Amino acid sequence: MDRLDYQISIAKETMGRPSLFMARPSEMFDEGRNDLKQAISRFGGTDHICKIAGLIPYKEWRYFESQLELFIELQAYLNKYGSEVSTANIDINKDEMNRIMFPKMRDIRNNGHERLHDLIMDFGGRKIVAIKLDMGFQAQTKLKAFDGISLGKFDLTFCISLMLYMRKKMMKSEPTIDILSDDCSHIQMPSIQELLKDGEIELSEGIDIFGGYECIARRLNFAFDSKVAKRNAKFGRSF
Repeated sequence: MDRLDYQISIAKETMGRPSLFMARPSEMFDEGRNDLKQAISRFGGTDHICKIAGLIPYKEWRYFESQLELFIELQAYLNKYGSEVSTANIDINKDEMNRIMFPKMRDIRNNGHERLHDLIMDFGGRKIVAIKLDMGFQAQTKLKAFDGISLGKFDLTFCISLMLYMRKKMMKSEPTIDILSDDCSHIQMPSIQELLKDGEIELSEGIDIFGGYECIARRLNFAFDSKVAKRNAKFGRSF
C-alpha cells in the first residue's frame, strides 16, 4: 500500500463530519430538532448563524466533500483499470505528450462505476474535470469548445493528498463564536508556511510545482488569503 492509499484508507475509517460544517435543516428535522431549525430561522437564518458561529455553509462543504469523493473514486478507477497515456505528436502539441488520458464515460458506466459517472457529471462533465486535473481526453463529439484549454500542470495524487490534509485539519477544529464577525467560515487553502509547520514537505513543494498558492486555490475553488497570495506573487513562495 502506497502513501496515498494509506491516507485514503485512514480517511475512510475516520470519515466523520467536521463540527465546522453547518448542518442542513432537513438533518435537524430528522434528528427531532425542529426547535433548533426554527431558532436558527428566528435569529437571522442559516447564513447569519454561519457568520457569527464560524461555521462553513452547507453548499461550500458539500462541494468540497463531493469533489474529494470524485477525485478518490477517479483514482481508484484508474488504479483498477489502468490509465492510457497520450501519444500525441510532440511536434503538434507538446503539452499533450505523455499526459494521462481521462477515461471515457461509457467505459466508466459499462464497468459499473455509476457513482463516479454521476460525480463527473455533477462537476461539469468529462472534459471540464479532465482540464481541471490536467488530463487529456479523446473527443467523443464534434464540439471543439474545450480544445486547447489548459489550466497548467497538475496531478491527481497531489490533489487528493492536499484535500485529505485539509479535511484532517478541519476534523480537529472547533467553531468559534464571534458576534462581530461579518463573514462565515470558509474552507481555506493552506499556505506553504502552514504545511511546513505540520511537516508536509511534499505538499509544500507541490504548491510551487503546480502553480502556487492562489492558482491551486482558484483551480479547486478554495478560499485564500489575499495577503498570502500577494507575497507569493512577489517572492515566489507562500510565506
